[in-house]
Amino acid sequence: MVAGLVDMGATLSGTPVARAGDRDGAGPSPDSVARMELGASWQAIVADDDRRRTWADPDVPAADAIPDHEWEPIAVPSHWRNAAAFADAEGPLLYRTRFEHPRPDGDERLWLRFEGLFYQGDVWLDGGYVGDTEGYFFPHTFEVT
Repeated sequence: MVAGLVDMGATLSGTPVARAGDRDGAGPSPDSVARMELGASWQAIVADDDRRRTWADPDVPAADAIPDHEWEPIAVPSHWRNAAAFADAEGPLLYRTRFEHPRPDGDERLWLRFEGLFYQGDVWLDGGYVGDTEGYFFPHTFEVT
């Protein structure tokens, strides 16, 4: 799940852990990376600064959770102003998607990569805060093993 000003493509990648001698510890070659493309129809909602940092917090009471029917479909990658529901929105927006991926094998690491966010984003996965991004349309990668 992602919160913030988002215009992105996203992938989940699995790679074997780099071992001594593997290209000087640089990790596996790009040919050995398995990818799961996450671009498609996500959901979004306009949010204030407080809500974007707490909406996925497991300590927020269920009564304060955002009901599913309030989320609007949105294409990823795209800019939110391309969606009729957000054409006049100034942001920030919360984006979310659901996907399933098997747990990594013993020597596998998982990476969540965003190809570019509009400027700033907070990334959540399974209710846990992963980190934030800053910078116009720069790729950002998080280890989520």
